[in-house]
Amino acid sequence: MERNNNELVTDWVKRHKLLLYKLGYVFLEVEEVIEVAIKKTVEVFKDGVDFSEEDLKYAFVSECLKHRVFPSIKPFENIQDAVQIHCLFFKYVLHMSAEEIARYLQITPSDVEKNINLGFEALIEAEKLEKCETTVEKLVNYHEGRLSFAEYKEINLLLAENNQCSDVLESVLAIIDELYELDRKLVPTPYFLEENRPLTAVQLKRKKRKQQIFTTTFALALIVGVIISSVGVAEIQYQWKLWTSERVGYGESVFVSTIDQDIEITITHVAADSTQTMLFYEIRDLEDKYNYNLNSHQGMMFEIVEKDIFQSVRNGFYSSPRYFRMNYAEEVVNQGRLILPPIANEHETITVHFQILPQVEKGTDMHAYYDYQQRNLIRGDWILEVPVTKYEPRTVEIDKTIDVKGKEVYLSHLEVAPTATFLVYNLGYETNEQRYEYHDLQFSHIKANGKEYFPDYNLDFGRYKPMGSIERFFPFESIYYLQPRELELVLSRLYSNYDYQQEVQIDYDNLPMEIPFLDNTITIKEVEVGNPVFIKIEEELDLDRSYDSFHLDVAYQNRNWGYGISSEGIWIDGEGNQYSSYEELMDLDNIFDLRYISTEQTIEIYLDGEEFDEAMLPEKIMINSYSKTHLLTDKVIKLELQ
Repeated sequence: MERNNNELVTDWVKRHKLLLYKLGYVFLEVEEVIEVAIKKTVEVFKDGVDFSEEDLKYAFVSECLKHRVFPSIKPFENIQDAVQIHCLFFKYVLHMSAEEIARYLQITPSDVEKNINLGFEALIEAEKLEKCETTVEKLVNYHEGRLSFAEYKEINLLLAENNQCSDVLESVLAIIDELYELDRKLVPTPYFLEENRPLTAVQLKRKKRKQQIFTTTFALALIVGVIISSVGVAEIQYQWKLWTSERVGYGESVFVSTIDQDIEITITHVAADSTQTMLFYEIRDLEDKYNYNLNSHQGMMFEIVEKDIFQSVRNGFYSSPRYFRMNYAEEVVNQGRLILPPIANEHETITVHFQILPQVEKGTDMHAYYDYQQRNLIRGDWILEVPVTKYEPRTVEIDKTIDVKGKEVYLSHLEVAPTATFLVYNLGYETNEQRYEYHDLQFSHIKANGKEYFPDYNLDFGRYKPMGSIERFFPFESIYYLQPRELELVLSRLYSNYDYQQEVQIDYDNLPMEIPFLDNTITIKEVEVGNPVFIKIEEELDLDRSYDSFHLDVAYQNRNWGYGISSEGIWIDGEGNQYSSYEELMDLDNIFDLRYISTEQTIEIYLDGEEFDEAMLPEKIMINSYSKTHLLTDKVIKLELQ
């Protein structure tokens, strides 16, 4: 059945809420205010405007621009021009081209480049800039490979002879590096995301999983022979531990390695299909002293020498974590993957040039906050020529309908590509007594041949999903090279959201004010008048209540208003354990295997340019929906594959 515009918009927003959060962050910063901007944008499209993803994103940015505040984001403290901040943020945090940025900010591409360079200059010490004999613009273009050969030689000579210019370039790279790090750490609370499931810093603090890399006895014998003939016994012991470990395998084994500055970089595997190319790498300190972090979208740390071998370079080149659950290995091997566009031909050789490695002390927790000044940027030339073969994805039919808490879920098929595995399924929308319902599933992992394949939230699965598809795609690590005959699909939770309309008139003279809601009671406890105004709402905690959290709006009386809503509550795991703070969640395997129950909500109302008085307080609030999560800890689907 064809879905209406309302369903298309709602579904897209729920699946791309992290993207919208990042788009809006540089303008609004506060996630509750971003939520309001999302709701206003959605309402425009729900009212009949034809829906397209790009139009919705541009409309959302336009809404954010109406209510923007001057950014207070840490890397930009010394910039006095908001447009410079917006341009730097869009380019290095959101990885957009100058043309894309120009469309969003309604300026020209040349103005984008100008503001980026002015932003760099504002962040670099004036004394360094005065002593450098070239411009920041040229150094940025040098770093990004946009100079002519003659200009490139000129800057190389200048950097060799002029320490001040080297210092300026170092400052530029440090700023870019910090912005790429901001991309990884820029994650809202789970409450904001609801059913959307991006990778968070919490998820990255995981116990390592071992990797099974080799696929054939002959290939193993060949590699061992090469190692024995070219390295010593200690190196053989290390490589044997690497190749016989228990981690799941990724792609085809290539084992291309190089050493510089007593640092070894190895491309261990490759995977390529029609959507993208992945190179899996390991970085090892031969002196066993340091860690090297290249697990963010840090494209400036490496370059791909021949870019014309790719179908398109529109999506760029970047690095991301290799594993859903990832940390540093005991032997100080840092692991990651390079995400590249699809290669043009079936066979290509990709030349990777690693140029800069961020070095930190051994044991530094890269997933918590640390001082960037305490790291070193190690320059070197690690050049690796990597053979890559592109393969077509396979479709594995499932054609099975299952029941999940009374909901009919149709498991259609698995899209098994070398770089990813997607479960394609349908879980219908429902309208009961004219009430709209939305349901979605979270999966824990796939188990096959004794290995566990976890969700891969780093994947840009928009690359895989056909435009306009109403099917749902859930991303897992690739099982392409495993080819199992049977597997187990382990479910995690069912998330449900229900439309609900209840207006609440606020009697400010008789607070606290109790309000019946479903089978529970909520209380408007107190109001703090000022700018902003705080309206605090408490909920009775009952683990068996019919909802986990409700969602509300405030009736506007003044167009200069803006408001946000924050929540406090508890998280519950499958064993009934309760957690009340983010700190308690840090050691959990998967924060998305939890149920969140709200216990308090705070409405924060801002008024632009004047002070509030009591006559301006909102007369009512509207509860417009509520959500419920069902944990599925014992739900395992066994599938026999053709």
